[in-house]
Amino acid sequence: MGIDIDIVYIIPTGCKELRFIEEVKECGVPSMYVSTDRNFSVGIRNGSSSRSYELMVSHNITTIRKRLKGDERYIIPKEHLVPCLCIVVWWSNQSDAVRERYCPFLNRNGDMREKAGCEGCKECEECGVGTLQNPDNYLEENIWRLSTFSMAVKDNLLLYNFSAPCNVSAEISLCWKYSHNSHCQELPIRKKIWSLDPQVFDGVKFHPSICIQVKYKDQHQLVKCLPANDSHNDIVFQEEVILHKNAASLCLMEKHVCTPLNYSTHEMPSTNDHFRQNIVKAYLSNRCFKIWNDNENNEVVVCSVVKRQRWLVFGLVAMFCVLILAIASTKTLTKWVKSMTSYSPLGDIFKDRRVWIIYSPDDQYYNKLVRVFAASLMDLHLNVVLDQWHRREMSSIDPMPWYHHQKQRIFRENGIIILLFDEGALQSFKRWISTSQLVNLDPYTSFGAALNCIHADFVDGSAQGHYVVASFGQTSIPHIFNNYPKFRLPSDVKKLLQELAGINRRKLRKNQLDHLSTRVKKKLKEPISKYKKISTSLNKSETPSMNSGGTNAVEMLPLI
Repeated sequence: MGIDIDIVYIIPTGCKELRFIEEVKECGVPSMYVSTDRNFSVGIRNGSSSRSYELMVSHNITTIRKRLKGDERYIIPKEHLVPCLCIVVWWSNQSDAVRERYCPFLNRNGDMREKAGCEGCKECEECGVGTLQNPDNYLEENIWRLSTFSMAVKDNLLLYNFSAPCNVSAEISLCWKYSHNSHCQELPIRKKIWSLDPQVFDGVKFHPSICIQVKYKDQHQLVKCLPANDSHNDIVFQEEVILHKNAASLCLMEKHVCTPLNYSTHEMPSTNDHFRQNIVKAYLSNRCFKIWNDNENNEVVVCSVVKRQRWLVFGLVAMFCVLILAIASTKTLTKWVKSMTSYSPLGDIFKDRRVWIIYSPDDQYYNKLVRVFAASLMDLHLNVVLDQWHRREMSSIDPMPWYHHQKQRIFRENGIIILLFDEGALQSFKRWISTSQLVNLDPYTSFGAALNCIHADFVDGSAQGHYVVASFGQTSIPHIFNNYPKFRLPSDVKKLLQELAGINRRKLRKNQLDHLSTRVKKKLKEPISKYKKISTSLNKSETPSMNSGGTNAVEMLPLI
């Protein structure tokens, strides 16, 4: 007796959830084929004119999306080739199509390949940059061809904005340009570019000759100066201290030496420690113009060469008076010498240690507080990672892989993870630990995704040495985190800095630790006050936070 049996496969959740995807024909993936014979082009092997596929070529700034027939190819212009370029293909007629992603110039860790190859591209016979001469240099040159840099003055603040197709470790610095065609003399004032959002260059005293330049690998790539008409509108400066246009009559005062600005062979000192110790902190001549200062009374002054001798006379008199006062108080002199000689360079203490801050983005005031906290740590030569600064990268690869990649780098590079708790984070953790509904309803909430990534480390004990827990105020900490270092901010800033210094904490002397902690507390004072004020008003009105009910505090938008 024969029996016919029909077997039907039901796919309730789509192709992405299948374990054996290769066995389901409807869930097939286009086989990407990259060619560099005559030009850089991409297509698929298993296509035909009757079935179309989607192609997406993207980097940080631009995304190009095309719908092509299976036998068509797309040529990527050579001027658009950059190190972080990625290509994605999928079938057009599948609503839940599996996508094939390939980044020809990056390895699996997201770093530049030593030699472009086929890693990550199935069945690719020809990969890389092919006919390009000096591909590494060409790709970097394309970064700067496609980059944009602008500056403006608003409300007496100097704003700058830098945008590049790939993440680059660049610096900006002030320079002095005394004519349209002259060399822009670099001044010893630098800072790292750490955000794609508009930033403020603090402490600048406006003058038409002051410009900002972008520096990468010790080479000046971009220079922007204020438009001439701005000096009559938004720029504030006094007429009596405007300097002569003749470059030979201008110099930069440093260590009582007047260096002419048109002497382009002079190498200006650029390190922060050298600047703090050696730049002249006061000027006596009324023909000098202060072009920059910070909150620690450090200044850069441009003076007239004509008044140099008189400046030196007054400087010697002032130094003599200071010396007499110092000798009169031996105790004060000893204390001063000790404080000056006991400071260690921040780079030798913190070693650019990688720090990842995990938090629950409950409202805009708390987000700003976390951002100020992260920026204050970055000023101490710490390599700080914050999701607010990497939203484009997260949206291009999805949050979960991004979080796992950050954790792997922390463990590999002996970094540290700061887990910040407030009332919103505490409630989110309780909901997350008690039920799986929060994850199912909202898999991309930033705090929930981070908990999925790190919670197992606290369960199996592998978190020791890589995690610390902190809070701004009296927030309770869940029991599972009690065996790890805990800090209540801002009162425990000193202890936190010692923990971040790690094995170099002995180099952090008491007076330097006091100075750094005071500086961090001063930066946190205003955002903490605003956050506590708004938190109190929200509690009284029982208004839900941005992350209550599982809604996204940080909306992750794809590039397409």
